Amino acid sequence: MSLKKTDLPMVNLFAEVDVSIVCEEVVEGVFAGYVFQNMTAGNFDIVPAPRDKMKGPDVVKSLTTSIVQPTDEGQIAQSEVQVVFDVNMHSYNFVTQPGAFRRVIMNLLGNALKYTSHGYVFLKLVVESMSPLNKPATGETVERSMVTITIKDTGRGISAEFLRSKIFTPFAQENSLSSGTGLGLSIVRSIISLLEGEITIDSEVGKGTGKLCNIRFSSVD
Repeated sequence: MSLKKTDLPMVNLFAEVDVSIVCEEVVEGVFAGYVFQNMTAGNFDIVPAPRDKMKGPDVVKSLTTSIVQPTDEGQIAQSEVQVVFDVNMHSYNFVTQPGAFRRVIMNLLGNALKYTSHGYVFLKLVVESMSPLNKPATGETVERSMVTITIKDTGRGISAEFLRSKIFTPFAQENSLSSGTGLGLSIVRSIISLLEGEITIDSEVGKGTGKLCNIRFSSVD
């Protein structure tokens, strides 16, 4: 007996979540993975700032690591990278696909850390109200908000040519010897598009990279 498409159970990937908490969990997990991946001979130190330190209207969380690594010349060098997570005070309870949102933050933050050997990676969440979405078919009005995700780093940066022509091309990497598959940003753009959002990237070699994502979320009633 063959099953029709309508006979199959529907899997609802959407859920009501606090995207700021999801983002915080991803930041901590990706940063911990970065530290353990780069430590050598157990020489590392993680210095977290006080949890949920209040600063003006925002909540700021900072993680710093000092990693002792051998250089190409066999010498010992200390690399310090600070990750700052900044969230403006607002309700971040939305209906979205948590797994997709996690993947976006994981890929963007992981990419920033991968190419940042010193300085900082800064991640900020800001939410703004949008005009409601009216559905003519049902007459339903859906409240919506725009969440802006900003990620800036002091890493090696991206050349203007690669940024213009290949930044979102699958399997493309500016340095062919770099680890990874070159799919990260391609996947991120596809997911953000499915979430009704856009992503823009600005970068300069030697001065770091900035990524700006605007994603539309349906508010929880």
